[in-house]
Amino acid sequence: MMRDLAYKAKRALIETQKSIASLRLLMFIARARRRLIQRGFAPVRKLGAGKDGATFLCHKETDMVVVKYLSHYGKCFLPLTKLFIEKKIHDAHFYAPIVIDDEILSYPFEDLKKPEVNNETFKRYLLEICEFERVLVSHGMVYWDFGFSSSPNYMLTHEGQLKVIDYGGNAFLFLDRSEVFAAGYSDRPRPNLVFAETQYIAIQLLLHIITIGLGRKGMERYSSEAQDTSLEGLRKLKETCIREIKGTSYELIAECVVEVDLCSQAGWVSLAANIEKNLDTKVILTERADIDSISFTQDGVRVVGYQSYELRNDAITPLQNEHANDLWDTASKMKVVSHAFDLIAKNQPLPETFLDIGSNLGLYVFLANRVYGVPHAMGIDYNPDYVSVCNEIVMRLGMEGCNFERGTFGEHEQKHDIVLALGLIHHLYHRTEGSGSLEVILEKFSKITGRFLIIEFPTEKDSKARKWTDMPFRKKQDEYSLKRFEELATRYFGTVQKIGGTSPTRPIFLLEKRSPDILLSRRGVR
Repeated sequence: MMRDLAYKAKRALIETQKSIASLRLLMFIARARRRLIQRGFAPVRKLGAGKDGATFLCHKETDMVVVKYLSHYGKCFLPLTKLFIEKKIHDAHFYAPIVIDDEILSYPFEDLKKPEVNNETFKRYLLEICEFERVLVSHGMVYWDFGFSSSPNYMLTHEGQLKVIDYGGNAFLFLDRSEVFAAGYSDRPRPNLVFAETQYIAIQLLLHIITIGLGRKGMERYSSEAQDTSLEGLRKLKETCIREIKGTSYELIAECVVEVDLCSQAGWVSLAANIEKNLDTKVILTERADIDSISFTQDGVRVVGYQSYELRNDAITPLQNEHANDLWDTASKMKVVSHAFDLIAKNQPLPETFLDIGSNLGLYVFLANRVYGVPHAMGIDYNPDYVSVCNEIVMRLGMEGCNFERGTFGEHEQKHDIVLALGLIHHLYHRTEGSGSLEVILEKFSKITGRFLIIEFPTEKDSKARKWTDMPFRKKQDEYSLKRFEELATRYFGTVQKIGGTSPTRPIFLLEKRSPDILLSRRGVR
């Protein structure tokens, strides 16, 4: 009882604090509008508001301008903004703001586009960052506030050039302390702002890669933490960032970020060269393999992890695991997949080729081959640890007809009679393939499926699907929804049958082509 009251009181306090903060922000925005009008600006719309100030698109006589009304916090760094302006850096990536009454920053409005992130564009944005950082370092400064999952602090011209849009003052770090003090700066509200430190810059760039390049939400809080922490704290944050990026095509770039001196031109030149080498490397976010234990017996193997099962002779028994009551329960998914095999085999022999995309610990490849007698069963997974474990099981148990390869959905071209895709399609939409199109995905499934597709569709109401189909700055060619999936499934396959599911938001379907391709076994394709 007391715990419930304490929890309710804490929640009430948090909500009250949020309400007060919201009210203060509204009052600040209203004051900003009044002050801009007094200075001859006609606000058209608010572009954003944060701790540095509120930004508006305004008319100024016959011109359109971007105007930022500084908060008290933003004004603390005004000498630094003035120092940036005084250096008159002629670089197309930057505007030259004007300071009015020591409380307003203004620069010309330009019709810019939001950056669209895919497998290649973000690396090109990183290249442009290296380019303008090299110029800044030659003038004794570095830019660190690249922006995170809510929005990057740059946009694109219609020619595709990156333009920095945030000039709140503390976005610049300086190499020469005496120059900063000579410019009139005396306060220091955040320990790691103002003076350039390569470890701090590295962390902010890594967080930019994680939140924008990989679309990982929630990591942006570390940016604020880095502004106040010690050198030891920065080291730990750096290690956290490296772990998040490990296993993706940004891994080598991240290693270079932490190795070079980002307070030097040579460091940014080296980083740019590293990014150039990685431009053609596809972005795949590889999560840690969920493998608890693999134990072999005289006649089988016991597997515990994301998939938990015991394979003995020609029988597979699902095992209880820590996910027993949620989406990853092995028994419930295996039951639905077995039902699909039973439906396929009801009036005909099972076809001869089977593919599991995202095969994990190999359960369904072994189920197809050992239990249902499909002679050629294959699994592909982008995680090398899963592939290695599965191939060891095949070798130790002498399982002819089963094989596993490292690969991705987008790379796979071979056609199979039966294709299985569980817990996959919502990742393909943005996270691993990046097309932002269910039609592109279903069309590809149709091309690699000879006759039957067993597929789980996490709906738009599923929490994981919402996370991975609404990644920042990814394109959306069509909507991600159950209705759209069923429409496309009918178009590309013909027969659409719901056969079960692991939760109300995770239905599983059996799709069959109206005019099935000639079975691959009859065409001699293996």
